[in-house]
Amino acid sequence: MMDPAAQGEDTAPVERRLATILMADVFGYSCMMGEDEERTVRIFRGHRAVFDELLKMYRGRIFNTAGDAILAEFPSAVEAVRCATEIQAALRTRNEHLPEAQRMWFRIGIKLERSAAAAAEKEAKLLGELQSAREALNLAETTKRKAEQARRLASVAQNAASKTAGDAQSPPPLHTVAASQTPARDGTYIGRMCSTNPDGSVRCWGVGLTVERDALSATWPSRFNREPAHAKGSIAADGSVSFTLDGYSQSGRALTGTMSGRIGDGKLAASGAWSNRVPINANWVITQ
Repeated sequence: MMDPAAQGEDTAPVERRLATILMADVFGYSCMMGEDEERTVRIFRGHRAVFDELLKMYRGRIFNTAGDAILAEFPSAVEAVRCATEIQAALRTRNEHLPEAQRMWFRIGIKLERSAAAAAEKEAKLLGELQSAREALNLAETTKRKAEQARRLASVAQNAASKTAGDAQSPPPLHTVAASQTPARDGTYIGRMCSTNPDGSVRCWGVGLTVERDALSATWPSRFNREPAHAKGSIAADGSVSFTLDGYSQSGRALTGTMSGRIGDGKLAASGAWSNRVPINANWVITQ
């Protein structure tokens, strides 16, 4: 006989499944914020745009964030690993165009959980503790920075007060500030390169491309050699592009290649061939 107290209980089976969780944060983020908050936020937003685009490409879903920390769920471990690899390759390309002190490196970890809900609860608690510690550190850094700014302002005010009346009456110097002109097509482009093998099969891989002042470059991990592959080229005034490739064949042998195409409206398309005559084509879309 059924226990009356249990008649109202939900007897539906609990769904259990494996969830692949990707965790990422920026190494030394608090220190970078303390040195230059505006610059750090600007660089972080650019990196996050690349991060988010690649997450979409590999069916990742962000389910929690805290400052620079990111938690995302993937339908499979394979897609999570591939996404993490290409994120690091794309961000390495962005960092190569930044001064050493401004380079921002993401730490990425991947793990499996029996339940996405359990993983979310556990990581939310961890993020909360992490965020509390960061807020305490940021408060100390902000207090120190404000004290330094107050000291500098006091010094400036003292110097201004010591100027003579004759100095005050002299006409101020004129300065001409040239406006910074950055071509509209500059930025980071996300896309894929694809090779057509002799047997007709197509192999594609993600590549982050950087365009800066009529020059383009890319670096990505090779699947067939420990050394990375590279692309480097230039953009003509009419939008035509040409670049060379350095990569590796499936046997690990070094290859070169050439590609040409066009850039415009935030898109770049190119085609060409490797030195072993294997065709290659690529398409990119700007993220920032």
